[in-house]
Amino acid sequence: MILKNTLYYIFIFSIFLLLCKGAYAYFTWFVDFLPGILQLCLYVVFAGIAFLYKQVFNIHIIWGKKLILTYILFILASVFPQFNIGLLSLAIVKFYPLAVLLSDRYNYEKNLRIITILMALLLLSGLVFWGLSFGISAKGPIIVYPDLRDGYTFYNNIVSITSVIEDRRFAFNRFESVFLEPGFLGTLLSFLIYANRFDFKRWENFICLCGLMASFSLAGYLTTAVGYFCFYTSSGKIIRNLFISTSLFCVIYLIGTTYDNGDNIINETFFSRLQYDEEKGIVGNNRYNYDIDNAFNLAVYNGTIITGDPSQSELGNAGNGLKMYILTHGIVGALLFLLFYLKVVGFIHNKRYGYGFVCIVFITFMQASYPNSYSWLIPFFLGIGYQKHLEQSSVI
Repeated sequence: MILKNTLYYIFIFSIFLLLCKGAYAYFTWFVDFLPGILQLCLYVVFAGIAFLYKQVFNIHIIWGKKLILTYILFILASVFPQFNIGLLSLAIVKFYPLAVLLSDRYNYEKNLRIITILMALLLLSGLVFWGLSFGISAKGPIIVYPDLRDGYTFYNNIVSITSVIEDRRFAFNRFESVFLEPGFLGTLLSFLIYANRFDFKRWENFICLCGLMASFSLAGYLTTAVGYFCFYTSSGKIIRNLFISTSLFCVIYLIGTTYDNGDNIINETFFSRLQYDEEKGIVGNNRYNYDIDNAFNLAVYNGTIITGDPSQSELGNAGNGLKMYILTHGIVGALLFLLFYLKVVGFIHNKRYGYGFVCIVFITFMQASYPNSYSWLIPFFLGIGYQKHLEQSSVI
């Protein structure tokens, strides 16, 4: 029994590490710069842990038509339009831990809760340090994510990292925990909160909400707000929850735009960034770039928008949103991932819950396109699994 319990926690911690890797936690950066074959070997190790866990706990992976089609869609979406053996091998291996999570029917709730607790513990120590940083100056050693296009530089405080280059839009450093950008943290927490069904009575979910708020991630705020609306709409109490949500938003908006003539943290970090901009759509859209816009218009003209052009990835430093993804992977590549996520929803009966999750994934996709990142996939699969658990419990 002790060995089985140990194996379970090794498996769930490996899933947590993959989740952190997907959001670029600093202790996983080295993986991005390993030779392709070593990266594949590392993912094979994680898949091996999942396989050993499946064997010992006698988990039967549901290899029916539905899961096989889901697997094929994931592989096609991950390799399109290049179809090289390296990407193919990586996609085949990366899906296996997700298949085990989706088939682990007796631990759906437990898996989600432990992953959320681990994230909350990671956030909690960082939040304490971030709060203290307003009163004291504590700068750890400098670390660099050696991306030639961006050259991220941070102070490493072990429990969190802080960008050396200050964001001029804010009078303070935004909280990003151990992750590369506050936006990565905001998106990850938004998905985890939705997967946990906005149950803030649990301390771990409340800590995740605090981490999201401290990130001041506009994308995280918007996806959480939309997710909240979608989730409570799916619960069947549409009018009541719409009234509560609208009233709460109006109160916050009035406070933010009127208190001290708008010179306050709520207005400066949120509402002012939602103002209309003729070029960018909204002021807070920092993914807009003329180079991307011009390249996109040219792709529409010459037809490469359909299948994409991988060589356009050289423009990656100009933006990583939906336009950039379509430039490199085409409309076909984007649709393949959309179909993949929709196919996963087919494993549950409450399609409204699943489509709500896909909705916030798509909103995130529009401004930061990492649809095969474990920081998207793991919360999504955990949420679908938890919904399956609730449906099974109601039947029993």
